[in-house]
Amino acid sequence: MELFIKTVILLKSMRLSILLMIMVVCSPLLLATHNRAGEITYTHISGYKYRIRVTTYTKLNVLTDKCELMVKFGDGDSASAPRVNGPSVDCNPASDGQPISSDMKLNIYE
Repeated sequence: MELFIKTVILLKSMRLSILLMIMVVCSPLLLATHNRAGEITYTHISGYKYRIRVTTYTKLNVLTDKCELMVKFGDGDSASAPRVNGPSVDCNPASDGQPISSDMKLNIYE
């Protein structure tokens, strides 16, 4: 009986060790580095009207680039905010954003 308990404990520790090794080996492959920074600002217009601006800094040439963002207000309501800066080539009628360095782009959504 004692041998059985020691074997079970050994198998559980080996399973945990294998899981940890898999996580360590796979973690460098799980990089989500396309979003560098961002902020959400708002301006009161009148009454319950606000102008909301989402500014993001993203890596250039990534497949996750968005021509518009969905802004959720927390009460079940939401609105689509198109990108408003840069030329309109890939995101017509929205804009494509504006490169600000060799690997970063500024995106403004309103």
